Amino acid sequence: AALFAVMIAGAAVHAVTAWIDVQYASARRDIRPVEQHMHSLLEVLPIAAIALLAAAYWDQFIALFGQGDAVADFSLRPKTDPLPPAYLTGLLVTIALFVAAPYAEELVRCARAYRPRRVPGK
Repeated sequence: AALFAVMIAGAAVHAVTAWIDVQYASARRDIRPVEQHMHSLLEVLPIAAIALLAAAYWDQFIALFGQGDAVADFSLRPKTDPLPPAYLTGLLVTIALFVAAPYAEELVRCARAYRPRRVPGK
């Protein structure tokens, strides 16, 4: 139940952030259909992740809302069968290459493109 609570809160923050981002960007530039489509996909991914986990742990999902026979379990404990180190290493390398690196590259491009506007006489 604790994981579902965190995921639902994260999905809500993600949706609000995406809305603010699109509001900000649309006032400053044209948002092409491909970018709109990618935003739609990225908006639904957290909801899909919650839905898939809810299907696997339905009793805890509905217990979070006070439904069903199970009591919501908010305890955090290690997995009984931890993931193998090779799997975790592959996952971290994949995240670094396909998540962190593209964000870092975009941050560098944005920093290079940013030019403070000078007001004449100031």
